[in-house]
Amino acid sequence: QASVSGDDDAQPQPADEPDMRTGFMRRCQELAQIGAAFAQAALSAVAVTWRDWRAKVVVVLAVLLGFISALLNAFFLPMLNTTLLPVAEKIAADATLRQVSLRRLRSASLGGITGLMPLVRAGPVSIGPGPVEKTRLAIPELSLYFDPLASVLARKAVLSLHLDEPEVLLSQGDAYSWLGYPDDTEPSTRDLLPGLTKQQ
Repeated sequence: QASVSGDDDAQPQPADEPDMRTGFMRRCQELAQIGAAFAQAALSAVAVTWRDWRAKVVVVLAVLLGFISALLNAFFLPMLNTTLLPVAEKIAADATLRQVSLRRLRSASLGGITGLMPLVRAGPVSIGPGPVEKTRLAIPELSLYFDPLASVLARKAVLSLHLDEPEVLLSQGDAYSWLGYPDDTEPSTRDLLPGLTKQQ
């Protein structure tokens, strides 16, 4: 009996295969989690770098546009006020047969290409009565804006003119007409550019 008992104790125990598979799967899951965490960290680092790069480009462009705009306002704008503006006033006066005053260009900004600020600010602007139609117009300030999105869609520059608190003094003509409506007068008050009509 002692020898039989000894033979039973000497038999090898079978390996625990389910425990080995469980450990292997657990290790694979851990490696997968580590890989996912590394990939997420790498993507986050790339995203931060990309955001910083875009921010740097925006800052550089803003500084460059501001610098050029400052040069325009300091040197180029005074020259326009003394040379171009009188010519523009004369052209407008000859076309309308009215006294036209554009006064001065106040500012010019290349940042206006973003549409967030005006390209040009001018004023005060005044247009006096005409020889037939006596309406007057006074504008403390006018601003010229550029619309980038509409310009891209239309494939041409889209501009808008903003008038700051305009004052209009309408003059009623004969036959109770306003600017020649509903019934025109003689001579006509519907023609707002009589100077051009005479040239034709």
